[in-house]
Amino acid sequence: MQVLDRIIFFIGSLIILLLSITLIAYAIPLNLVINYIGTSLDYYTGTIEIGILGLVLLLIAFRSIWGVFKTESQAETVNHATEMGEVKISLQTIESMVIRAAQKEVKGIKEVKTNIKVSENGVIIYLRGKILADLEIPQVSEQLQKAVKENVESQAGINVKEVKVLVENITTEASRPAK
Repeated sequence: MQVLDRIIFFIGSLIILLLSITLIAYAIPLNLVINYIGTSLDYYTGTIEIGILGLVLLLIAFRSIWGVFKTESQAETVNHATEMGEVKISLQTIESMVIRAAQKEVKGIKEVKTNIKVSENGVIIYLRGKILADLEIPQVSEQLQKAVKENVESQAGINVKEVKVLVENITTEASRPAK
């Protein structure tokens, strides 16, 4: 849950708490407290503060309702059926395989980042990274796509539907040992 969602739910919870206390106060004969709250609210009738409070409550209500029905678009695991049963592989595991394959099997790839989406027919792997300046981008990208696809399919047994590569920049290799 994101920070904004947590704040909204916290404020909503406080408002629900206050409303529940008010309802309980109405159920118990506490006329003095209720009259005080009523006269205090009469002072703000027709002011912008009440309108803003109403708008905030409306936004919190809509956001809460939307949050209840919202479904996650990305699964946490990929399921692989075997003869012995089902194997679940976390996306983090697949990301580690992808990064290792990209850095070890393809020369000239630097600072690889990955994102994996689960689809009906397998996974779609998105790669972002830098390539050494002296290399041909189309050839290195194709090698990268093949290496990642073969590595994930052979190690995890998961169908790789696509491997999409974004070359963010070119770089020079700064980590060469001095001669």
